[in-house]
Amino acid sequence: MTDTVIERGIKIDNLVQIWHNCQIEAYTVIVGCADIASSTMSVRHCMIGGAVVIASYITLVDHIIVTAKSRVSKSLLRSCLYTSAFLLSLIRTRMEAQRYCVILVSCVRTD
Repeated sequence: MTDTVIERGIKIDNLVQIWHNCQIEAYTVIVGCADIASSTMSVRHCMIGGAVVIASYITLVDHIIVTAKSRVSKSLLRSCLYTSAFLLSLIRTRMEAQRYCVILVSCVRTD
């Protein structure tokens, strides 16, 4: 087991839990009540919304945005906006959704 590493330029809000053996790299924002489980690696310029839960052994690439109350159970390997919330208030048209490379995490099934 290695140390938990939190680099420079990180903004961490209240009630955030970062477990052991995590690596949070530069210029990442983590909003309140987020829970980052053990051995998670977050790369630069990520935005993690409030009440987001990230499971163990997950890797996030650069420029990931995870919206509030989402659950991340597998590695996010594309720089996109990820959400498990209803999106009509966030993105109004299909063209905007394509422009922002939106992936609905709650609709992805792995059977």
